Amino acid sequence: MDASPRVASAAALPWDVLATLYRKGSRNDICQEFISVVLASRGTQVDPTRVHNRRKGTGDVQYVQEDLDLPAVQHIALDEHRVHLRPLIVPQGPDVGARPHDEEEEDDLDPEVANLPLQEQVNWLFRQFVYDVFQVAPNHKAQNKPSHLCMSHEDMRKVTVDIFKSLNLVNVFPRVQVRRVDLNFWRSILFQRYFPRKGTPPKEVGKLQNFPYTRYYPNWIHLTNRLSTADASYVRDRIWSAFKELHWLPHTGSDRMWPTKVDRTLTHYPVHEANKRVPCPQIAINMSVAFGEVKVRMDMAEEEEEEE
Repeated sequence: MDASPRVASAAALPWDVLATLYRKGSRNDICQEFISVVLASRGTQVDPTRVHNRRKGTGDVQYVQEDLDLPAVQHIALDEHRVHLRPLIVPQGPDVGARPHDEEEEDDLDPEVANLPLQEQVNWLFRQFVYDVFQVAPNHKAQNKPSHLCMSHEDMRKVTVDIFKSLNLVNVFPRVQVRRVDLNFWRSILFQRYFPRKGTPPKEVGKLQNFPYTRYYPNWIHLTNRLSTADASYVRDRIWSAFKELHWLPHTGSDRMWPTKVDRTLTHYPVHEANKRVPCPQIAINMSVAFGEVKVRMDMAEEEEEEE
């Protein structure tokens, strides 16, 4: 008989349990925390400041910022008595198979959030939206080059809506392309892309960059599907009341949140480099609330021929 010592087999903990234990918002946050960045290709060292913008699902801002002493969360007032939110339907019963813990993708819907009162859901959505914008920010193409932003991962973790209420972007961009737009464009184009109307088909991974990788966007689609058309329009109008106060946002394209290709119809900052244009983020400025010139960081701009 083999007397060799045996180690008892261990049961694998579900990702949601691990997330709770390590106070992380998702499986992706756990992986980012504990798994080192591997060399990308041919031994090239990956720049540690790059944004992990292709993870499926960003961290839950409730947990990511839980330990921070931040200003009060933006409150979007709702009259919950006039809105009927359909119950969340979750498949149950013996015929519903258990989901493997090692499955590569997570559900888009956050049941914990979906079970909150409507007022809390909407406040969470807007706060998550602000956080997610930076979690899917663009990188330079080369793996040993940094993000197009000059923000550290910690800066991105601490981000609040205040970052979108100033044109002093010294701590955000070394280079940027700007289009100033009126309130009609801000609502009909940008707001529709960030918070689409009920009935807008959700964009799938591979069909639209950035948006499907966020946490707020699929949860917004799920929420509108639980509301009547009239109620969804009312809730969306309440979100618009906060959205219209933002001074700037990434100038979304039809296929991505963060375009970076050179567009000579836009104003390039810093202005002294206007004749030496290279790919960098395109942003829209809301002329109804934002005035003055854009300020960017001047000491770290780096030429790059292509974007990721």
